[in-house]
Amino acid sequence: MKKELYKMNTEAAHKVDILIEALPYLRKFFGKVVVVKYGGSAVEQAELNHSILEDISFMNYVGIHPVVVHGAGLLITQKMRDSGLDVKFIN
Repeated sequence: MKKELYKMNTEAAHKVDILIEALPYLRKFFGKVVVVKYGGSAVEQAELNHSILEDISFMNYVGIHPVVVHGAGLLITQKMRDSGLDVKFIN
């Protein structure tokens, strides 16, 4: 019983740490549209699909507006550069 309680508390503390670390970004991007490129190797890794979809759902839940685009990385990059936008990839 004590081991189970300790494990639950440890997992909860880890989740709290993650949310505290994410808080500045949640504030910064609240109410904003965020483009999420989801394609290529990420789509092919089935074990990631559920986690990625949970993350996208969480973004929407906390007031960030994700727009998911698939592939076309080179074309999107070129169009952004043509429009004078900075291109930044975050893995």
